[in-house]
Amino acid sequence: MRIALVVDDFPSVSQTFIVDKVIGLLERGADVQVVCRRLDLVAWAGYPELAARPEIRARVHAVPGRSPRSFALLATDAVRAAAHPSTLTQFLAARARAARGSSGLGIEMHILTLRPDVVHFEFGWLAKTHGHLADAMDVPMTASFRGADLNYFGLDDDSYYEPVWSRLAAIHCLGDDLWTRALRRGCPPEMPVARIPPAVDIDAYRPPAPRRRSIGDPFRVLTVARLHWKKGFEHGLEAVRRLPESGIDVRYRIAGSGPHLPAVEALIADLGLQDRVELLGSVSRQHVRDELAAADILLHPATSEGFGNAVLEAQAMELPVVTSDADGLPANVQHGTTGYVVPRRDPGALADAMTAIATDPDLARRLGQAGRLRVGTQFRPTEQISAFLDFYAAVADRAAGAGQLGRSGQFGARTKR
Repeated sequence: MRIALVVDDFPSVSQTFIVDKVIGLLERGADVQVVCRRLDLVAWAGYPELAARPEIRARVHAVPGRSPRSFALLATDAVRAAAHPSTLTQFLAARARAARGSSGLGIEMHILTLRPDVVHFEFGWLAKTHGHLADAMDVPMTASFRGADLNYFGLDDDSYYEPVWSRLAAIHCLGDDLWTRALRRGCPPEMPVARIPPAVDIDAYRPPAPRRRSIGDPFRVLTVARLHWKKGFEHGLEAVRRLPESGIDVRYRIAGSGPHLPAVEALIADLGLQDRVELLGSVSRQHVRDELAAADILLHPATSEGFGNAVLEAQAMELPVVTSDADGLPANVQHGTTGYVVPRRDPGALADAMTAIATDPDLARRLGQAGRLRVGTQFRPTEQISAFLDFYAAVADRAAGAGQLGRSGQFGARTKR
């Protein structure tokens, strides 16, 4: 089965889950073709998993915007597409009806020439951008709707996703919260949906043995997140500011980059935290693992979050977590067992939860061990990849009239193709 996965950039430092998915599907025999606007060779070098599999490079099709390379690729694809004149005619007519100019023409033409069994958009907003492809191809289209898609994009337009819902054969959500939000954004209740959460290979996240901290040692707090307003840094920084009032010598490290950097820097200065907070910028995946191994706690004060991969990785590293209750986070962290989930935008509650962990090493140890156990039993990559294979096979079979596509993630047995 050939699956065309459509992303914006590949690979992305902040989207490790897509790299894991591509590799996992390939290892299970799927013919995965990644179509993107930009191949990030710097980010590629930061993924040992990709460096060890140079053959994957041939499966990544970068189709940039207006450039000599894109025009040359478009010409080549046009020749290939001409071998199937009826499909090419449908494609051009669909673009005309959608009033699409030259924007996105190259990436859509390339998807057309790959002749996949399923086209999957890794983000809902990408499906909206290229939704008219469904009118041009006899191939089912699916999409993942993540936190940003449903909690951020197009909130001022009640019909933002209306053009795409009818064109999708099925959607993927990370969990119940995002499915509920998709319904609020106009998704038809009868839309087939697979709820497939993120997964973490706990063998790749090995905690230091033993993970111990004495009461007098600095309390090492870590956040791994894009510097974006929805990550709630103002609440996390205010919570950290309160810890010394309880006699806790705190050190706070933030791994990530993003548009909110000037605001975070200004807030650190306003709160007088220059000696306690360090901004690490964008870091590699291995650097993140090193930071998780060295920390005492992960703080995730987000005001909006689909699920939170970094939060899951922290638990895999046997690190207790303090997080807000934003969106899908309560399904990620088991309150009182693997960490603490407190109301969003509440620095006091964040500070109280961190204080409880900082002053009770046994509690920190129990939370961390429970987190690693839970990730290892409930968020396993093998089961996640099996679920995706079932999802795509069921979609393709239904399009071919060979099977039934269930709802709410009940997709039935996977058919070999």
